[in-house]
Amino acid sequence: MFSRLHGYAFVLVLSAMIVGCGDDSKNAPDNTPSGPQTEPQNHCGDGQLSDGEVCDGTLGVPASCSDINGEKQWQPGGKPACSSDCSAITLGSCVEVTPQEPQEPQEPEPQPVCGDGQITGNEVCDGELGVPATCSEYNGRKRWKDGGKPVCASNCMSLEAGTCVENTAECGNRVREDDEVCDGMDGIPLTCSEFDDSKQWNDGGMPACSRTCDKITQGSCTEFIPEPEPVCGDGEITGDEICDGEEGVPGSCRVLSSDIQWKEGGRPACAEGCRGIAYGTCEALGVPNEIVIMNWNVLFEWIDWGGREVLPRAQKLHDIVEKYPKKPAFISIVEASPAWHDPQVTELFNDLGYEWADNEPSPDTDRTLLSDIIYQKDQYDLLEHGLVKLLFDDSDPRGRGGQPVGADKAIAFYSVFQDKDNGAQFIQFSTHWDANNIWDAPNGETTPVKEIGWVSSHELNRVRGAIDSAAKLRELREQYPNAHVFYGGDLNTIDFNILFNSTSLQTINVMLSTMTGSIISIKDLPSLISTLNLFLSTSESFANLPDDFVGSHKAFWDASGLMDARTEALTTSIITREQDTWTTSEPGIPEVISGMDLPVIIDYAFYSKDNMQLTGYQVMTNGDGVSTRDDYMFISDHFPVRTTYRYYIMPDD
Repeated sequence: MFSRLHGYAFVLVLSAMIVGCGDDSKNAPDNTPSGPQTEPQNHCGDGQLSDGEVCDGTLGVPASCSDINGEKQWQPGGKPACSSDCSAITLGSCVEVTPQEPQEPQEPEPQPVCGDGQITGNEVCDGELGVPATCSEYNGRKRWKDGGKPVCASNCMSLEAGTCVENTAECGNRVREDDEVCDGMDGIPLTCSEFDDSKQWNDGGMPACSRTCDKITQGSCTEFIPEPEPVCGDGEITGDEICDGEEGVPGSCRVLSSDIQWKEGGRPACAEGCRGIAYGTCEALGVPNEIVIMNWNVLFEWIDWGGREVLPRAQKLHDIVEKYPKKPAFISIVEASPAWHDPQVTELFNDLGYEWADNEPSPDTDRTLLSDIIYQKDQYDLLEHGLVKLLFDDSDPRGRGGQPVGADKAIAFYSVFQDKDNGAQFIQFSTHWDANNIWDAPNGETTPVKEIGWVSSHELNRVRGAIDSAAKLRELREQYPNAHVFYGGDLNTIDFNILFNSTSLQTINVMLSTMTGSIISIKDLPSLISTLNLFLSTSESFANLPDDFVGSHKAFWDASGLMDARTEALTTSIITREQDTWTTSEPGIPEVISGMDLPVIIDYAFYSKDNMQLTGYQVMTNGDGVSTRDDYMFISDHFPVRTTYRYYIMPDD
């Protein structure tokens, strides 16, 4: 610092001397210090060029980047700068422009030409190009009549309606108008099959109309997708299989029947077909025995059945039974008219070892019983027999309380037998529930009401017959507690499970809808009761079905505690499908029924499952391998039901 001040003082003094003395400087005394002189100092940053400085601040700095190097191109805005020690000019913020490849000149975009079939420039369409295929695509907010098509405007700058014509029909007023396909229910098919018969549909659905009334939709129809067929024997339970191999087989024989005592070490098995549990190695204590029972409706109404008198038909029955390798112990002969009790017919039965259980006049008429039993007289003793009478109750709408229902036709005949060898006792019911008490309805009834009223009254009578005969059956079981029970014949009853599971139910519903002019759907018992009562409520002659109506088949099943042999045979795969017991020959099943895929089963066999096992069930619909279908049809329009049972003589029998 001192050196610099000393220098400044020297300069000032020298300047004053030059200014003040003028030309007298030559005569001025020499005041120059006589000591040694210092080197000039670097003053970079003071904004003045000093010795050795190229620049200082902006002083000495070129004004532009081009002044540094005019051969280069520089980005605009840059400026050179002075280095930090003022010794050189720097680029500062000068940035060189990188030279680019020369570009080819571009052709100008052609101007659009409307009508050349090409969309160019600001064209929306041109000819068919860019035009929607349908009027709905042109404007989806409107409904259009079929057949129209939008077009391109003449200047190609917009779309126009062209031949599209707006549909002014009011969709949603439930009336099909103009070119509407449907509206509400108007124009809708009644069934899913009519909507699309190429598919299978689940019950209960119905097609619907689209919101725009231009098409019929699937609505509530759901396609039936069958499960893949199960493979019995693959060890996996699939589909409707109950078991497969060891899978699904219970470990105890008591599952088969808790009322029977079983030998130790036995085990059930999976039945053939995998749709039931078979007895396997299960064996009850005691000696097993087998008994065959047969129910045979011989058709009394036609003494001369199709030109065949009773005697040749009885001879045919004799010839068929004679061929059986094991003859039935008991045969229920249903509708056995006086001609069937003729001495010549009786002699044919005696020839096979059979005897009538009864041949007495009916207490209600002068005709003989229409249900009877023949039994192997050398093997069994007849302990007692009798019948169950069915009378109208006081609620009968036609005032027939206390009178016989159907006179000699509404009969349940029973007999009690005892095996002469092993002492086993058997209760056998031979029944005919065909309570035809109202063949002719009162005058004035319409045909549907008359027919439905006849059927419903018929069934209500069968319900009463079923309950009354079940009461007698329970009474006999108390009297003979170890007896094995058989109950069968022409029950003329309906197992509603067959109806509700039938593929023909949809056809029946369509018929009902056509008959009534309204949508009626039967899918279960409550809907069936409701539908029938729609008809019955219009008549003063027929009573409505009660809300707790279950039908004669279930009423008897519940009241008797017996097992339906047909149901058991299907469950245990003794049979694999339903078997009709009534022929389609005249005067058999009505055409409307025979045209449906609906099994007609009116001949039934029930048995006491608590002390017997069903081992065989056969309806002679197609013969039995020994005798043909025609042989059986020669006798009647009913096919007999033959059942085989295994029973055990328990220690306390």
